[in-house]
Amino acid sequence: MRKRINSLLVFLLAVIVCSCAPNQRIVESNAQLTEGEANRAAATPVRSSIERDIEAMRTADFVFIYLIKRKDGGPLDAEDKRFASAVIPGEMNRRTVADEGRAILIGSNFRMPDDSRKLIEERFVFEDLSRDPNPVNSNAQASK
Repeated sequence: MRKRINSLLVFLLAVIVCSCAPNQRIVESNAQLTEGEANRAAATPVRSSIERDIEAMRTADFVFIYLIKRKDGGPLDAEDKRFASAVIPGEMNRRTVADEGRAILIGSNFRMPDDSRKLIEERFVFEDLSRDPNPVNSNAQASK
């Protein structure tokens, strides 16, 4: 009886030890996944914060996207932000300080009025990043 219990204990101990070892097939497939993830990460281009912000504006489906930067390329100070806030019309509904504080990114479904744009261009570099700065109304074109 004692021999039988010892044999049973040895068998259980062997089962436990074998079950604790990692499954080689799983370990190898995990290594392949990790290599694949590294290859995908290397193939994905690294985008700057300003590129991500611009893409977020496009994802939000804004018709017009404008970028304002200081002419000297430096960071915007409090006076620059106050000026921009006073000149940018209220219908320009999304404004984001971007590029590590060196730019203001504006998203809107309304075109920047010429008088506001001229005031901004006197003080800042003004870029129109809209996909199509002169969008055609598809309903009007369809009725022609």
